[in-house]
Amino acid sequence: RPSASPTKGRAVIERANPADAPAILAVETATFSDPEGRFNARQIRGLIANPRAAVAVARHEIGTVGWCVSLTRSHARWRSGRVYSIAVMHEFAGRGIGRALLQWSLTELGARGVGRVYLEVREYNAPAIALYRDVGFETVERLASYYAPGIDGLRMLRIADARTNATTATKPRS
Repeated sequence: RPSASPTKGRAVIERANPADAPAILAVETATFSDPEGRFNARQIRGLIANPRAAVAVARHEIGTVGWCVSLTRSHARWRSGRVYSIAVMHEFAGRGIGRALLQWSLTELGARGVGRVYLEVREYNAPAIALYRDVGFETVERLASYYAPGIDGLRMLRIADARTNATTATKPRS
């Protein structure tokens, strides 16, 4: 009987702790080829320690295969959140791990009373944009050369329903 593939099985989403920093750095290194576009070890440790940040990892039987971070910001009359980063190892793409990490972030932000959730995404990242739209984000702004010269981004927004604190699309979907 053939042995099971090391990439089979489900990932579990858990809150990150300081001991996860090296594994998160490994995910960053594997998923972002440009060193300028990824977090370094000091930044990751700082995010894990930041009380305004919610950091989670996707654990699989082979180790950490993804991570996410979201931030909370307080305003005079409401709180907003930002999904700051979601990264999943390429060999685990398309298995729902990014969606699970995003849902974890949205749940965490909702528990913190966040009313508006923003994120930025590379304009050419069609799979991520489709995921974000599927969970209620809408494009609110095109960001010319946001990531680097010639690499545009999109700013997306999801607004919470005040009655349920559940985040919904900014306008009804048809």
